[in-house]
Amino acid sequence: ARFHAELQALVREFSLDAAMSGAELAVIDGTTYRKGERGQALNGARIEFTLTEVNERAVALEYEGRRFDLQMSTPGG
Repeated sequence: ARFHAELQALVREFSLDAAMSGAELAVIDGTTYRKGERGQALNGARIEFTLTEVNERAVALEYEGRRFDLQMSTPGG
C-alpha cells in the first residue's frame, strides 16, 4: 500500500498538457507520448509508466499492473 501511495504521488507531479483520444496521443510535461509508450517518472525516479488509455481530458498510466489516472487541470483551477 505504501509503494502504491508513493507511485500515486509521482503521478500527481505530472502535468497533462494535452490529450488527443482519436490519435491516442498525450502530451505530459511537454513530451508527446503515443498509447503503449513508456515515459520516465519525474525527479530522477527509475520508474517508467506506460500510457495505456487516452480520453478527452484524461489519461491512464500503468506501472506493474497498477493503474493511475491523470487529468488535465480545469481552466482557472
